Order: sequence, then structure tokens, then C-alpha cells
Amino acid sequence: MDIPVLLLVYNRPKQTKTVLDRLRSCGVNRVFASADGPKNAQDKLLTDEVRNILSQAELVVKMNSRLDNLGCKQGVLSGIDWFFEQVDEGIILEDDCQPSEHLFTFVEDMLSRYRNESKVWMISGNNPLGNWDCDGGHFFSRFGHVWGWATWKDRWKSFNADLPGFDSFTSNHGFQRAFGPTDLAAYREMVTRAAIKGEIDTWDYQWNAHILMQNGLAVVPEEILVQNIGFEASATTDFELPEWIGNSVSEKPISISERPVVADREYEMEWSLARRTNQRANPSHFHYENLGKTIQKPLRILSINSTDVGGGAELISFLLHQEYLKLGHESLLLVETKKTQLETVQEIADWSQQVERFNPDVIHVHNLHGTSVSLEEIAETAQTFPTLFTLHDTWLITGSNSHPFEWQPTGMNVLDLREWNEELRKRKAVVANSLIRFTAPSQWMRELFTKRHQIRPFYVPNAVENLDPKADNHLSDRYILFVANKPETNPYKDFETLMNAWQMANETLHENAVDLVVVGGSSKTETIGNRKAYFLEKQSAEEIHGLITNSILVVHPSKQDNAPLTILEAHACGKPVVASLVGGIPELLNEQESEWLYEPRNITELAEKLTSAVTATAFTKTPEHASVATMVNTYLGHYSELTHA
Repeated sequence: MDIPVLLLVYNRPKQTKTVLDRLRSCGVNRVFASADGPKNAQDKLLTDEVRNILSQAELVVKMNSRLDNLGCKQGVLSGIDWFFEQVDEGIILEDDCQPSEHLFTFVEDMLSRYRNESKVWMISGNNPLGNWDCDGGHFFSRFGHVWGWATWKDRWKSFNADLPGFDSFTSNHGFQRAFGPTDLAAYREMVTRAAIKGEIDTWDYQWNAHILMQNGLAVVPEEILVQNIGFEASATTDFELPEWIGNSVSEKPISISERPVVADREYEMEWSLARRTNQRANPSHFHYENLGKTIQKPLRILSINSTDVGGGAELISFLLHQEYLKLGHESLLLVETKKTQLETVQEIADWSQQVERFNPDVIHVHNLHGTSVSLEEIAETAQTFPTLFTLHDTWLITGSNSHPFEWQPTGMNVLDLREWNEELRKRKAVVANSLIRFTAPSQWMRELFTKRHQIRPFYVPNAVENLDPKADNHLSDRYILFVANKPETNPYKDFETLMNAWQMANETLHENAVDLVVVGGSSKTETIGNRKAYFLEKQSAEEIHGLITNSILVVHPSKQDNAPLTILEAHACGKPVVASLVGGIPELLNEQESEWLYEPRNITELAEKLTSAVTATAFTKTPEHASVATMVNTYLGHYSELTHA
């Protein structure tokens, strides 16, 4: 096997010999060894023993031995620099990283497959979650893992561990644009800054941040291909393997196929949540999607929501209900207010009697606020009937009686705050003692719920139908579009900022100025300068798709949002989005759109982003989101597991 391998060693002769023996048994014949120097006289006995082992190994073709000790950061950096002075691409192993026999086939394929793909910067041989079902045998993350990895000379040579552009990147909210306004983003920024300052003697946080700053990605295998054998007292960093980390290598080769080169955000958040809770990872939504495809018998599915017609949660629950019926399942949707004439949709009268009469295989809760059914009743029903609860908003992590504006209490008097906290305490107690399974359509919501309840929700993506757009009424030949429920007064939307920013942007755009079309409120027209703002009443889905199709872009100004369907609809029509840096919104955008994210209530920033987007010479292809079939099958997969169908 001709693939070059760099072996980074220090003072562990036992592990060094074990890894060399494994490399030899795998047919590796080009090992470059880089040895850091001893810290003291006692250390020198071990480092000398390591060098003696290396000198006797016929597969070691070159050695780079230091007399002094550089440490975990500089020792590794200098070793990798030396390695790429000899080769154009290769595998990097430390002395505690024992490769599977299947690592080399995988890495050779990845190095060849993505050699000319500028977005791919490294290939991880390790998957700390142990297993992550995905399409193609591998996936992509904005951070890689260095327990056995590979890269190319050109990628490595562009890396400066001091990260000279880091302050500019963080001042532009680089981590938040990538990972959303999450603790994951804050953690990645914190550890990187600490490493740059020398508070952590390492290099890999900087390497991963460098990849992120280049909009790059790391390949991660769906199975573990490198085992860490270094968890003992002599280790320089980790002494004990945490519970959440998998460390058993795959016994069979990974089946590799083509897949889109996009980040797996679900994996990134699962990594973060598993680490936070020190628990093994939940399976991916891809796992449940495939499980849902195998269901043989029809299920009796009872869903509950506030109403059957509306946006967001209402649209999702009604769409799922219709799809279940098409697939031959018995589906009943219970709502507080019924707006359709479907017999399979019923108003809530007596919850317990209706459940008993329908006798469902599974219950799916969408929204409880706005219904007469309490969380306690759902938890009691879940003792008998498998129950799944989708977190469409932050209600369940607050003490609010309705869809809350903030997930933390602000601006309340003492009595209201006491009532809010008491309601939250009750909800936490019910959740902790219930058998309910929770899902969420955004990684942001998954993290919030885990922080509040110490229970990790599963990820199920939202999806929208592909509709034939209905021709608009030609209000304008050049406009940007905003769609919301009562947009002018909706407390969750940032309408006032949009109006002011639109006017400010037009002053800069001059002949490129645009009209603004606002859908979802009262009908009127306002003339401001030489452009107009058209306000339209609620439109049908087909009419909205027509308006999106003929717009320049869709703007989605929000103060709070989870996984807004308007963005999915815009992308389904091939239109870019300018939106707020809140909630789960960043997860839905491509790199170009991420640069157009703005801080809520910041008029100047939104005006700048609108100007930049409107004058863009080209739009990047909009992201491809989960299909309706994927959403449906993923939920069916959960139902199947809950009911053992």
C-alpha cells in the first residue's frame, strides 16, 4: 500500500509498537515518523525507547527527531509541516490512534474523490458518535476529528495556527452564522480563542476554525475507522474515555457512494448534545427515514393541534395527516378549531373519550397551547399510548400560557414572574416523568430543549409541498417579498426594521431600487420615494408561490423563529433569502445567504444586507431541503419504533 502515513510519537513505546504492528499488517510501507523530544531525564528513557522501536521498523522510511520538547501544539504542527515537505497527501496518526484495516481504502477513496473539491479540507478516520447512518457511507461536518485523519498538502500549507483573521471572523458573528445562535457556536468560539491565546496547548481547534473560516468541510465516516488506545495515565491529554464517545472500530468496509457536499448540521448538534449530557448519540433522521419505509401494516395515527388550517405547525400537521391517509394509514386529526370539511378532522370535545374511541397505535402532539388539552393529560395518555411531541415553538421550555415571545422571562412584575416560574416547574416535572418522545425541526430548538429538560429531542426536518405557482397580478416588475401572519403587528416579526431598512436601501440603490410586497395583513399601497410598498391580504399557497417566483428575493425579518416554512418555500422556488440571525434560521441558508443575516432591530445592517443581495451579480444555488416524503417517512420511523410495528 503506497499511501504515505505520518506517525506522530512521543514517550509511549507500547502504543507506538502496537500502531506500527497494525500498519504493517495492513500493508502500509511508507511511514514518516516525527518524534517530539523529552521534557526531562526520566522522560528521555521512554523517548529513546520509542526511537529505537522506530529505527528497527522497516516500514519507517524517514524520521524527524527533535532533541527538545515542543509540546502538544508545536510538536504536532512541526511534524505535519515536515510531512508535507515530503508528500502531497497522506494520513496523520498519533501514537495512540490504531487504524482499522478498512481505514486505508476509505481514505484513499476520499483523497481521490475530493482532491479537486475546494470545499473539502480533511478526511476524519474517527467518528466519535460511533455510528451515524447516512447516505453514501460518509458525510460532512464544519469540524473534523483528528484521531486519525488525512488531508492534502495545499490545504495544510494555507493554515496558520495563529489565525490572523479570527477577530474579524468573530466580530462578524462567524460562528453564529455557521452554527446559529447556539451554545455549540459559543463553545467552538471559546475553545478556539483559548487555544490561540495558549490557554490550551493544542492546534486542532485552530485547524477546525480555519476550515470554518474558509467555508470548508471535513469528511466523517459513518462508522469508526480509528480506535484510540491512549486513555491511560501516561496520556498527554485524556485519561479516561467519556461515556458518550464510541471507540469500537468497524469490522466491515464502508460502502461509499456519491452524496451532496453539504454540512450535516444534525450530526454537529448531536455531537454537541451527546458531549453535553455524556450520553451516547441518538440515531440520525436518516436512520428513522429508512425505518419508516419498511412499515408493512397500516397504523392508527391520532394527531392534535390547535387548528387544521394555518401556517407553521398547522400546515405541517395537516400535510402529515393528508400524507398518512394517502399511504393507507388511519389518521385522525383533532383540533380545537376546525376550518376544513374533512371527516378525518374533528374538533376536540372530550380528549380521553376520543382517544379511547379511536384507540390509536400512536399519538402525535403538535401544539397544545390553543387547545383545551393539558400537558398533564397528554402525559397520562402516554402511559397507555405511545406518544410523540413535536416542538414547533418554545412553549414547552417556558412558563408561558401561549406561544411565547421569549424563552426566558423578561419585563415581568414579581407576581407574573412567580406564576411563570411555577408553570415552568410543573412542565419540567411532567416532561421528566413522562414517556413522551420529543422531536424538533431545528438544531437550535433541540439544544434549547436539552438545556431546559436534560432530554435530547430527535431531529425531524420540516418540508413543504412543491406547488405549481399561480401567476401574480403584476403589482410590480421589481420587488422583494415578505410573507407573515399579520406582519405589521406580529410581535415575532421585525416589520418596523424592515420598512426602515427597505427605504434606506433604496436610497443607496438609486436606479436599482425595489418595491416591497407584504403578504398576510390588510390590503393597501404606500408610495415612498419612487417605489411602492404593496400590502396584500392572505393568499393561497399557489398565489404565494407565484409571488415568490416573480420576486427578486424573499426577506424574512424575525425576532424569534424555529424552522420557518417561508424560507423552505422560497428555496423551493429557487429564490434567495435575506433573514434575521435568530433561532433555527441560519440552519436553512446557504453560504451566500449566511452573509446576509442581520441582527434583529438593526436597521442599518439590514439595509446593507438588502443592498448587497439586490445588487448581487449572481445567486448561489438555493439549498435543497428535505422532501415531504422524507419528513413523512422519518415520523413513520419513529412511530414504528415506538409501537414496535
